[in-house]
Amino acid sequence: MIFFLKYYRYGNHRSADDNPKILKNVLVKHSKRGNTILLDPRLLPFIPHLHLTAQGLVDLMNKWKLPRPIFDRNKSTEGKVSFPGSFIRFCVWLWNMRITYPNLRIFIGDDDMTNAVCLVNQNPDAVSLHVFRGCGRFDVYTHQTFGDCYSPDNFDIISQARKQRAKYL
Repeated sequence: MIFFLKYYRYGNHRSADDNPKILKNVLVKHSKRGNTILLDPRLLPFIPHLHLTAQGLVDLMNKWKLPRPIFDRNKSTEGKVSFPGSFIRFCVWLWNMRITYPNLRIFIGDDDMTNAVCLVNQNPDAVSLHVFRGCGRFDVYTHQTFGDCYSPDNFDIISQARKQRAKYL
């Protein structure tokens, strides 16, 4: 109960609190896609094992990406993720492919998928662990969230496999 009250008082990160219109647009988009359930705050005492998580926004000033929500999760249990710095590694890999195969066409692909993290739904027993405050109500994510300890690993492994397959072919 003590931790619940701390998270309740803390609310969201400044990136979300300072941009309520952007946060509302992001939440409406996720709600339309069926990724969130909107709750009346009066229901909170009746939900067992409820955990509030601070919500933030990333890519606020990015010209090419729309803002997206992130969860502030425990990083101590997070697996090794190799996507930071991946663009430079991709450029080096592509350069080496060109040197190795100077006369062949090289086909490349894009690993960026729309709504990728949301493809995997949460176990219904774990949904109450993904509650956050947003725009005067509470939202519950029914899928993995960007920032969960286990979310990045899922697609990083697929990305590594695709790279190895391309190298083999």
